[in-house]
Amino acid sequence: MSNSSSVSKDAVVIAGASGFIGRALGLALACRFGVIGISRGAVSKDKVHHEWRNADLTNLRQTEQALTGVRYAVYLVHSMMPSGRATRASFADLDLLCADNFPARRRAPVLNK
Repeated sequence: MSNSSSVSKDAVVIAGASGFIGRALGLALACRFGVIGISRGAVSKDKVHHEWRNADLTNLRQTEQALTGVRYAVYLVHSMMPSGRATRASFADLDLLCADNFPARRRAPVLNK
């Protein structure tokens, strides 16, 4: 889902943007950056994020696509609910898989929490 077709400022993507910390960070960064939120599900449009990208971070290809064209990336994800295809994995295993996929072949510097 996208509020804007392009981001004119330097882009920062926030994985976990729909959470409490992610939304607050998006607000703080919006005056200086084009803010892109990543979510694995549908997110209602808001005034914080210029664009929303859907990605299941357990999927390397979707993760790489979500990071395309961004200069900075922030990872604020933790696995509270299992992904549809990886329901047998523990939350710790899912966290490790997502965190490992996030910087893989990235085009942006990553700021880990």
